[in-house]
Amino acid sequence: MVTTNLSIDNKSKYTSTPYSEANKPSAGSFDDLTHIESFDNAKLYKKFLNWVSGEFDLFLQIEENDLQVFFPNGSLHIKEQDIDSNLIAAEINIKSKNPTVGVNIYNQITSVANHLKTIYCP
Repeated sequence: MVTTNLSIDNKSKYTSTPYSEANKPSAGSFDDLTHIESFDNAKLYKKFLNWVSGEFDLFLQIEENDLQVFFPNGSLHIKEQDIDSNLIAAEINIKSKNPTVGVNIYNQITSVANHLKTIYCP
């Protein structure tokens, strides 16, 4: 399985810089965090979408071919990237106005993926 790793300790995208008018964020600016998660089969990918949907059950969701979750000041979008004969890649995109919230959501999603892989993969 090929995955990328990011944790609260490895937040190079979220390095803080001193506030000034030159680096003031615009009112509608979002931080983007993208992650590719791989699954061994379509059944495991569908379980993953179901569990993530359950984690964010209280927020507005759109479930068509992929999963979109809208929460205050951000959103989450999970879509199927590539279908190989034995591997499915899911692109997870998190947009958040608050980088800490974005990383927390990322950690929730990766913990669900790791939990499912531990339970359902030999």
